[in-house]
Amino acid sequence: MVQSPLPNNEDGAFRCPICRKPVPSIDEPFFPFCCQKCKLIDLGNWVDGKYMLTRPLDPTDELDEPPSP
Repeated sequence: MVQSPLPNNEDGAFRCPICRKPVPSIDEPFFPFCCQKCKLIDLGNWVDGKYMLTRPLDPTDELDEPPSP
């Protein structure tokens, strides 16, 4: 089961991670993006190497709370 992402701003609205426009609902066809264009821009960023994972994921990355120091 996929968890619903939390709203990403203080007014409780979801925002597109590319253009920051409000996304009305998680039921939108391109969620979390506002449109196909933003979704493709994000994909292009991954392909171009603008995004990368800095380390392998481990099971503790799935915790709701960060591990205590």
